[in-house]
Amino acid sequence: MIVNTALDRTEHSEPAAGRPLLIPVLHTVQVTSFGGSGTKMLRDWLQEQGAALPSEHDSGIWKHLPAPPTKDRYQIPEGYKVLYLISDPVESLLSVFRRGYHMWHAVRMASQARWPEGFLLEDHPTRPNWGIKEFLSVRSDCFGIHDHFRNWTTSHSAERGYPIMVLKYETMWEHLEEMGAFLGLRTSQVGRFPERRERTKRDKELEAARPMLEAIYGDLAGEIREFPGLQVI
Repeated sequence: MIVNTALDRTEHSEPAAGRPLLIPVLHTVQVTSFGGSGTKMLRDWLQEQGAALPSEHDSGIWKHLPAPPTKDRYQIPEGYKVLYLISDPVESLLSVFRRGYHMWHAVRMASQARWPEGFLLEDHPTRPNWGIKEFLSVRSDCFGIHDHFRNWTTSHSAERGYPIMVLKYETMWEHLEEMGAFLGLRTSQVGRFPERRERTKRDKELEAARPMLEAIYGDLAGEIREFPGLQVI
């Protein structure tokens, strides 16, 4: 599992003799996805409901954490639970590119993709020198979405010790009651959930890239379409 050493700006717990240092988890509710799946919307709403989410300065790390925290690497608090959002990866990446987050996103996802010789993601952490054409020219999953999905949806509960609710963005509004029960929210709180908005489709260049994205992510998109709208693992 890939671990980002910048996870928390707090002192790590003191290790017991012969045991590894554990990374402390300082929140009990976490929203994670491979991007472009309504993560920010859901996180903002949960913050309004008073959920114990990651702190603002660390939220981006937990938001796209490459794999679930496990008991051998993390100090996991009692009551910890994760909402893992999934969606059509083609639509998700079009959303990421549309908002100009693609360079930052590739770094945050800790992708292990093979990049062109001499290209370092660290040289472009915020401002994109690459657009969607350059990413697609690599003809591979530059964002590590396949691995991210596998890591989160096939992890073993015994290694974690906490539940993960896998929730599909496209059908999330059909499962608000179950999501609220999972998080211990009141019915009145769930009733204030934001209404669904259609994804924006205005950028002609991005829409023209759709066939290439479908060539790279089509199999995964089909797998996610067949995945249950909600599943607790």
